[in-house]
Amino acid sequence: MTDIPNNFQEHLERGLSLQRAGRLDEAADLYNLVLRHHAANDRALYLLGILRLQQSRHDEAIKLLREALAQRPDASDAKENPEYADAWAGLGTALRAVGQHQEALVAFQRAISFDSGAAHLYFNCGTVLEELARPADALAMFDRSLELNSGLGQAHNSRGKALRGLRRLQEAVAAFDIALRLNPGNAIFLYNRSLALLDLGQRAMALRDIDSALASMPANASLHYARGIAMEDFRNFGEALRSFDTALQLDPKHPHAFGAFSNAALRACDWARVAQITAELPNRISTGRDILPPFVLLDFEIGGALQRIATANYNNHYLQQTSPTPPPTKAPHGKIRLAYLSADFHTHATAHLMAGVFERHDRDRFETHAISFGPDDKSPMRARLKAAFDHFHDVASCSDDQVAMLIRELHIDIAVDLKGHTRDARPMILARRPAPIQISYLGYPGTTGDGSGIDYILADSTVLPLDEQAYYSEEILHLPGCYQANDSKRIVGASTSRGQENLPEAGFVFCCFNNSWKITAPIFAVWMRLLANVEGSALWLLDDNAAARANLTSAARARSIDPARLIFAKHTPAMEHLGRHRLADLFLDTQPYGAHTGASDALWAGLPLLTLQGTSFPGRVAASLLKAVGLPELIAHDMAEYERLALSLALEPTRLAALRDRLVANISTSELFNTARFCAGLEAQYIALACGRP
Repeated sequence: MTDIPNNFQEHLERGLSLQRAGRLDEAADLYNLVLRHHAANDRALYLLGILRLQQSRHDEAIKLLREALAQRPDASDAKENPEYADAWAGLGTALRAVGQHQEALVAFQRAISFDSGAAHLYFNCGTVLEELARPADALAMFDRSLELNSGLGQAHNSRGKALRGLRRLQEAVAAFDIALRLNPGNAIFLYNRSLALLDLGQRAMALRDIDSALASMPANASLHYARGIAMEDFRNFGEALRSFDTALQLDPKHPHAFGAFSNAALRACDWARVAQITAELPNRISTGRDILPPFVLLDFEIGGALQRIATANYNNHYLQQTSPTPPPTKAPHGKIRLAYLSADFHTHATAHLMAGVFERHDRDRFETHAISFGPDDKSPMRARLKAAFDHFHDVASCSDDQVAMLIRELHIDIAVDLKGHTRDARPMILARRPAPIQISYLGYPGTTGDGSGIDYILADSTVLPLDEQAYYSEEILHLPGCYQANDSKRIVGASTSRGQENLPEAGFVFCCFNNSWKITAPIFAVWMRLLANVEGSALWLLDDNAAARANLTSAARARSIDPARLIFAKHTPAMEHLGRHRLADLFLDTQPYGAHTGASDALWAGLPLLTLQGTSFPGRVAASLLKAVGLPELIAHDMAEYERLALSLALEPTRLAALRDRLVANISTSELFNTARFCAGLEAQYIALACGRP
C-alpha cells in the first residue's frame, strides 16, 4: 500500500498492533485519525476495512476496502505487497457475508491473481462457488487448496460437501474421513459425513456420527434435525418426532424442522400434534418462514391457494441457484423422443402401474428413454423395465447438471417427470429446461410450482377439474377416462387363509392398506363407529410403523373398541399382497389423501372399495378409478354418506356380493385395466403436444 509520512506510519503500525491484540476500538481511532488528514490513504482504508470486517460491520468494510483498492487501479507492485491480496480477500469475505456471492467470487479470484500460492484463497473461492451451486467448480478450488496444503481439514470437509453435491457419495465419505483424521471428533465434519452416509442408505453409520457429534454439541439444532431424518429412515417416527421437536425448541426459526416435524406427526398418527400443526400452517406459509415439503402439505387441508404459495416458497429455496437455459427446439429426427424421469425404476408402486405402458409404446412413433436416478434392486421388475425402454440411462451417480445435459444431448422432445416433490425426487434437473416439453405425471398429485420448469400436468376431469387451474403453475391437460395407468399383466397371488393373517374366521373385515400418514382422526372415528355397529367385525390395516400402531390402538381403546379388533398386516411382496386382498370384505378409503396405487390394487384383486371424494387431487383418485371400473355408487360425497354406505354394505351381504361380482366382471372389460387403450390415449396427448396442439 502507499508510503506515508513517518508520523502517520507510526499511527498505522500502532493501530495494527492494537488490532492484533483485539483492542479494535482503539485501533479504529488511530486509523480514523490518519484518514482525517489523508482521506485517500489506501493502507489506512485497508486496515480499517479489515477491522470493520472483524466487527461484522460488513457494509462499512465493503466501502472501505473498495476505496482502498481504488487507489491502485493498476496494481503494478501488488505482488510485492501481501496486503493487496488480503484486501481483495477481505472484500470477498464481506461481500459473501451480505449475500453478494457473485461479486465475492470475483474478489477472491482477484486475490488469487496476486497471491497464487495461498491455499486459503482457493478455499474461500471454493466456498463461494459451493454457495453458488457450482459444485464441480468448487471441487476444483478445494483440490487446488489441498495441493498447496494437504493438512487443511476444513478443505477436506468442504471437498466432501462438493462431492456430495455431485452425487459422488463414496468419494465424499472418503473426504470426510480424511477431515476427521486431521480433526478427530469435529462435530461439523461428523454431521456432514452423516448426510452422505444417509444418502448412501448407511443409516446405522450415519446415526453413529450424529450421536457422536451431539455428544460435543448437544444444543445444535441441525444435529437434532439430522438425527430425526435418520430415525425416519429407521421408520422410528416416535423418536424422529422427539428429535424434530428438540430442533425446534433449540432453533424455532430452523427452516426445515417444522416441515419434518409435520411429516413425522402424520406418519406416527399423532393427531394432537397434527391438529397443532394444522392451526399453524396458514401463518407459516403466508409469511414464508419455513421451507415446507409440498408433498407433506397435501395431507393437510390447506386449500389450493396456500399449497401453491408453499410450493413456490419451497422452489425459491431449492431452485434459486438453478440457471435454466432456453429450452431447445425440437430436432428433426422423425420419432418423438420421449424420456421418463424417476427414482422408482425398480420394485415400486410407480413401476407396478407403468411397466405395461412402457412396454406398449408405439416404437414406430416413439423412441423411449428411461432416466433412472434411483437404486438398482436387481429385481425382476428392474430387469423388465430395462427391457421395456429403447434406452435405459442409469444416472444415479450423476449430478443434476450432468443429467440435464444428457437430456439435452439426447435431443429429448418430451420429458415426463414421474416424481414431482415426492421422496428421492430431483426437481432441479427439469428446472434447467433441458427439453422443449416437460410434463408432470402420476407420481405427484399436486402442482410442482413456479420455477419448476414443468409445462403441463396430466390428469383427468375427476381428479383435477379445469376450474382449479389457478392453483397450478402447469397447464392442466386431461387424459381420456381415468388418468392413472395400470398394468394388465399384474399377477394376483394365491389367497392365504384368514387364520394365517390373524383375521377372524367369521365376521366382517373392513380393510385399509393405505400408509399410516393418510389415516386422520375424523376418518378413524368413522371406522371405530363401524366396528361398534357391526358385531364381530375387524379392521385390517397395514403395519406401517410402531408409533402409528401404538397410537391407533390407543385411539381405538379411547373409543371403547377392543384394540384386538385392529389387525396389522405385515409388508409382503406385491403378488402376495394382491392375493390377500381377497380375504377382506370392503376397502375403506381415507381423506384428505386417499388411496392411489392401493385403490388399483384392491380393485384389480376384486375387492370393493368405498371412497369419499375429496376437495383436491390426492383425495379424488379412487373416485376416478371407481368411475372407470363401473362402480360410481361406491363414491360418497360427504362423511355422513361415507359412513352410511359403509354400514349398509357391511350389514347387507347380498348387496355387497352383487357389487363384488360386478367388479370382477368389469375388470377385464372396463377401461381402467385396459393398458393398450390407456397407452393409446396417452400417446395421443404426447403427439398433440409435439405437434403444438395441447
